[in-house]
Amino acid sequence: MQKNQIIYSQGQEKRSFCQRLCCCFEYLKKNAQQMNKYHPEIDTPKSSFIGQRKIIVLDLDETLVHSQFEHFDCHDLSFDIVVQQQNFKVYVIIRPGVKQFIEQLNNFYDIIFWTASLKEYAIPVMDYIDPDRKAVERLFRESCTPLNNGLTKDLTKLGRDLKDVIIVDNSVFSFIMNNENGLKIKDFFYDKLDNELENLLPFLIWIQQVW
Repeated sequence: MQKNQIIYSQGQEKRSFCQRLCCCFEYLKKNAQQMNKYHPEIDTPKSSFIGQRKIIVLDLDETLVHSQFEHFDCHDLSFDIVVQQQNFKVYVIIRPGVKQFIEQLNNFYDIIFWTASLKEYAIPVMDYIDPDRKAVERLFRESCTPLNNGLTKDLTKLGRDLKDVIIVDNSVFSFIMNNENGLKIKDFFYDKLDNELENLLPFLIWIQQVW
């Protein structure tokens, strides 16, 4: 929606992802029901042995949620914001499994939310999907880098060795400056039967153990 460009911004798409891991992810995704499930009492985060956890950066719009100004019946959350001295009602649908996804990832990674959206919009959404503040940091539009008439996320701004950082985003433009750290997830809009996060979680746990 054109209006939604007020609260979030995406750039042009360019194909990318960690070449060494891509084929593994596709295999695991297609065979999710045959995979061994993560058991907290058995599996232990590798990072707990080395004293420093790896970072996973999670995008917001079309990755964890979908938001728009027009009302739709299946929304999970609605709230009012003021942008450019105008009042807007925002309707948000949450990707299935988001809270469980965040809770499980927190066992293995330091989670950072990073969105190209405005803070006024993003904070209420982040509060809703992460009420216990498991994410260690929240970054917004002002932390993004202008590039080719869009906004991208320069992971070097996090101040960590890039070998310890992965970003999950529906837009490859968001990690175009750090292609090898990016994992592109399918766009989410309205599908209440979407299971991308459930399928992705075992892969993210697995690469944390072998990375």
